[in-house]
Amino acid sequence: MRNRRILLFLILISASLSVLSAQTSKQVSDYFIEVSNTYAAIENYKARISVKSGSSRAETGTILVKGPKLRIDMEDGTVISVNNGTVIVYVENSRVTMEQQMSGLNAGSSEGLKLLSSNYRFSYYDPEGFKFVPLEDKSKENVVKLRFEARNNSLEYRWMIISFTDKNLIRRVEGMTFSGSRVVFDFTYYRVNQGISDNQFNYEPPGVTNAIKDFIFTPE
Repeated sequence: MRNRRILLFLILISASLSVLSAQTSKQVSDYFIEVSNTYAAIENYKARISVKSGSSRAETGTILVKGPKLRIDMEDGTVISVNNGTVIVYVENSRVTMEQQMSGLNAGSSEGLKLLSSNYRFSYYDPEGFKFVPLEDKSKENVVKLRFEARNNSLEYRWMIISFTDKNLIRRVEGMTFSGSRVVFDFTYYRVNQGISDNQFNYEPPGVTNAIKDFIFTPE
């Protein structure tokens, strides 16, 4: 299910980056200390998000993050909400609401990347190590890229590439599943520590919809 795959990816990359600094080589560790310090100073942020899956047209929207709270409003009406341990995904086109209790996973903590670092080998994308490289071919925008390779084929993604801006913010996340599907997330127009109220994360799906409980996993 595409929305499940996108949701899991977003929860993973939205986690705090601090844990990786203690688990990488010295050169990469130094870079992650800088990145971790940047994110440690971020209380909340708002950004423009673009999601492209396979050859389909890119879908755009807005992402809000404040600690463990996350909300994404896509222009097609899809909403992804993570608030107080509850994940809600509303798909307007099919009027389906998916819900999952995930109190054990905090999207704003180090838990997501602890999982990432234990399941993926990672290194600088450029063989020369720390280096600003074009975001893509013929791009004038330069980023630092890290590549993550799956340790086993039981994971959702075979590899991921995370690109960081010169301000140590995530600019792009690209992932390739073991089934061969490519997903790309772009983050632009960041507004950091501009003040986001908790009320903006309260979400109730509109009207009567088809409800799917425990769409990620079934609680024990």
